[in-house]
Formats: sequence, structure tokens, C-alpha cells
Amino acid sequence: MSDQAAGDLPGDPDGSTDRTMKAFVARNSLWKHVLLLLPCVLIVFVAVFGPEAYGLRPKAGWEFVLWPAALFSGLVGALIARGLFDPEAQIVVGQRGIFMRHWSPNTIPWEAILRISIETQHLPNFAFKRHL
Repeated sequence: MSDQAAGDLPGDPDGSTDRTMKAFVARNSLWKHVLLLLPCVLIVFVAVFGPEAYGLRPKAGWEFVLWPAALFSGLVGALIARGLFDPEAQIVVGQRGIFMRHWSPNTIPWEAILRISIETQHLPNFAFKRHL
């Protein structure tokens, strides 16, 4: 990435070429979104076309399970699909501060950040890391 292109990022908007820190930019992962979208599409397909495609008639009451599952999976799939087409930077750590799209529309300046730490919580069978 050139210095001029880095200056156009939301986290480092000054555009100066005199930098001591190169900006870190994180964007959405295409493969992560595709892998998250596949089960949603599969559930909707099975709920809508599954039984009839094999000539089966679902047992009474299955409509109360299949259609809400298809509706929920379709809504979640739409939210996931929205991330597929978002090329904007999600996180930018630059010389002027930190930009996180989900926290604030503005860059958080380094002067406003009191502490940065990495903490790990160990729960049964899970390990969660919290940054910042």
C-alpha cells in the first residue's frame, strides 16, 4: 500500500508522507462470510424445497418448525450476505488513532485511549479474548 493510499483511510486521514507507523487495516473476510452463509442457504432450501423434491410429505406439525427456521435463516443469511459486498475497512489502527466501524463513525484518537490490554477469560471448553 502506498503512503498516499494509506492517507485516504478513515483511521489515518492526514495524508502526510512522513509516517513512523504504517496503518493496519482489517476488512471483512470473503471466505468467512461464504462459510457462514452456506448453512443459512441450505436450511432455507431444505425448508422450502426439501420434502417435495423427494416426493415426501412432511408429517403434521413440521410446518411449524420448517417455516420459522427458513425465515430465521433467511434473515440471518441476508445480514451475512451484506458483509460480502462491504469492501470498506472495518478496523484501522494508524498514527492518528483507532477506527472501528462498529464502535464509532470517527477515529478514536490515541489521546482518548487510557489503556490497551489483552485479557483472556477461560470458560468451560471456550477461550475468549477481548482486545482493547
